[in-house]
Amino acid sequence: MGVCGWKETNFVVSAIVVLALLGASLPMPAAVPPEVGATLRFEADGSTLVWDAVAGAERYNLYRGLMADGSDLDCLVFRTSQTSANDPDRPVSLFTYVVAAWNVDGEGSLGQTTDGRERLPRIRCSDDDGDGIRDDRDNCPGLSNALQIDHDLDGEGDPCDLQTYTFETDVVGTRPADMTQDGGVALDFIVRDYQGDLGVAYASGPVGVHDVFDRLSAARAQQDLDVYLDTYEVPGFPGTEVLTFELWSEGTFAENAGGGIQVQVVADGRFLARIRSAQDLVDLGDAVLPSGGRSRLRLRKGPNETSTLHLDGWDGTSWQQDRGVFEITDDHRLVGRRLSMASHDGGRRAVVRVTGNALFPETDLFIRRTPDGVMDWKLYQRGADDTAPIPVPFSYRSAGAARIEARIVDSTSGTPLLGHDFPDHNKALAAAPAGRTSELLLSSVPAGGNYDLEMRLVDVESGVFLAEDSVSEIAVGDVILAAGQSNMSGFSGTIVPAEPPVDNVHLFGNDYLWKRGAEPMDSGVDQVDQVSADNPFHSLMLRFAKEVSAQTGFPVAIIPAPLGGTNLHTQWQRRDSDPTHRGTLYGSAIHRVLVQGYAEPIRGVIWYQGESDVGRGVDLYLADLEGLVADFRADLANPDLFFGNCQLATNLGANLDNWIQIQEAQRR
Repeated sequence: MGVCGWKETNFVVSAIVVLALLGASLPMPAAVPPEVGATLRFEADGSTLVWDAVAGAERYNLYRGLMADGSDLDCLVFRTSQTSANDPDRPVSLFTYVVAAWNVDGEGSLGQTTDGRERLPRIRCSDDDGDGIRDDRDNCPGLSNALQIDHDLDGEGDPCDLQTYTFETDVVGTRPADMTQDGGVALDFIVRDYQGDLGVAYASGPVGVHDVFDRLSAARAQQDLDVYLDTYEVPGFPGTEVLTFELWSEGTFAENAGGGIQVQVVADGRFLARIRSAQDLVDLGDAVLPSGGRSRLRLRKGPNETSTLHLDGWDGTSWQQDRGVFEITDDHRLVGRRLSMASHDGGRRAVVRVTGNALFPETDLFIRRTPDGVMDWKLYQRGADDTAPIPVPFSYRSAGAARIEARIVDSTSGTPLLGHDFPDHNKALAAAPAGRTSELLLSSVPAGGNYDLEMRLVDVESGVFLAEDSVSEIAVGDVILAAGQSNMSGFSGTIVPAEPPVDNVHLFGNDYLWKRGAEPMDSGVDQVDQVSADNPFHSLMLRFAKEVSAQTGFPVAIIPAPLGGTNLHTQWQRRDSDPTHRGTLYGSAIHRVLVQGYAEPIRGVIWYQGESDVGRGVDLYLADLEGLVADFRADLANPDLFFGNCQLATNLGANLDNWIQIQEAQRR
């Protein structure tokens, strides 16, 4: 090892190039390059480093550090095929340089320190994913991204960005990974090769089926979004080149359920925007973008019940903002959290890349208020030990390490439940300046209520409370699904005075919101699943729940799903291919239960129906009813599910012989 110095440039060159020795753990020695030798030197110009070539070397790595012993070496020149390199910096102090030969079997040693230890660089000239980009400058270390593609320009390469779908690791001819189909089956939604880019599209298929980008769901409803789209127009299909993309999506067109903000790229390249509410579509306008197939959608929640959708176009070098601006004057029913593609109005226009970024809200802590999360007035099904776990999904933002704490208090007195105070429910959280989602499980919450859930975010270092959030009037008790026809819905007219509400009866309404149970229990206001849309009056549900609660001593929740005038033998049948299809009465009823994410199966079902099956006789109706009970017990995962069957009442204006046959089947 030699040292060459030039006083006029204040450089020191340490020529340390040593053959690497293979670790003993490998069964066979790799053919790493031989030693370069002490040939590293400066040319006369004082800035060009040169060294002698060695047999077996494919490339060379040049390291540089400030310490004379080479203890702080960083990668300077990565895998050059030359035997020379220039240092662009003119140091004000001494530099130490080390060169090592490299081939596909590995890099030669950087030599040894004066005490005989192997010299290790601070930043190695490595490329673990083999894409030709050194790891310390790779925007996606560990996954190949040779072109350093970064769809949303956030500094994280697309293969590593969980918010980006590229389809490049999918298999042509199969469904893409991490996408869930909803509302039916579209066999033609598969990965295809579009001139070197893999992408997805519908070739035809059922109208209204949605394919959901599972990783891109927002943490809460009406969260601001930035969505980047790269599309591909398939030649040869004029008039059918349509792409339908849905933001704030919930439910599907095929199910006549939920809603969302739809953006369509149509045959002539224009963008159309519209609101979908179940199967009702309202146009918001259109816009024209530069050619190239790249666009950006910026959806922003406005004040009160308004929002704005901004459409930007990429001209090849920069974003042209607001090529289209679409005002949404009433967004209160747009409560979905998903991004999806839909098989509306044709297909074949492909998506080859999509990135969805849900922007973190201003608040530093919020509890996710959705049916499968936590909501005011939500009731949780108690288990055999008269307790229920309550998972609390939340999002937080903290500059440093933090701790989340939660407690359950009595809604009336504010007194914490024994074993459910802040010290009993807490979790350490990593720093998340940009925001992060997490979940805290409150186990063994006792049956009863109503309770308030209080949550706070605490800075670990200072102990200061950073933020807090709360949910009111939750409970643990028994959940009952109510189904049938007009008798259950409540078309017997109004009762004066109406059945008064009480705090221990909860209701999951047709609008998919939890609330205090009150007439009309089967209200059709803001109905989400249109299959059961109705506008009834006074039903048996509230009174039934009050009676059960009085007898058991626990709160009771009703989940209504009936529809007046419906029969059992065709309209309430289970769709075996898709039992939870929300376009069917049975599937919609089951979905309203399963969407709650309960740890325990609900307690029971109450059923009041029969008029529309009058004339089928005892045996046929009995078989249909027994099949319905078996289906409920299987799909609700409770073989002992209580089934309360209300016998059909006598109607003096009807054919009593036929009605009595239905009554007899129900009695049996």
